[in-house]
Amino acid sequence: MDPILLDSLYSNPYADYQFPAFVETGYGACSCIAGFRGNTSLGYPKKSWKIELSDHSILNASLILLDAQYSDFTMMRNALGLYLTRRLGHPASQTQHVELYINDEYYGVYTCPDY
Repeated sequence: MDPILLDSLYSNPYADYQFPAFVETGYGACSCIAGFRGNTSLGYPKKSWKIELSDHSILNASLILLDAQYSDFTMMRNALGLYLTRRLGHPASQTQHVELYINDEYYGVYTCPDY
């Protein structure tokens, strides 16, 4: 993402900006539109992200949702809750932990749906 656009996101996180970017995953790369997601979590230093992919065949999905899990420093409560729900025989999303880099700068570990 252009550093100026990234600065715009962080200078006004409540503005619901989404900017063009480029995403690379272990499954491929494509252009995308990226911005922050959430409402109450926008006040935290670590932001959750929404990335809309232009090529849906990369992950067999149109979007990547990265959850910062800022209020849970273990980043395990939600993932374990979903896992236990599945083990009890109820439908629940599968999640994975991923590392986010923007412009070669490390932004931390996030949880997202398992694609």
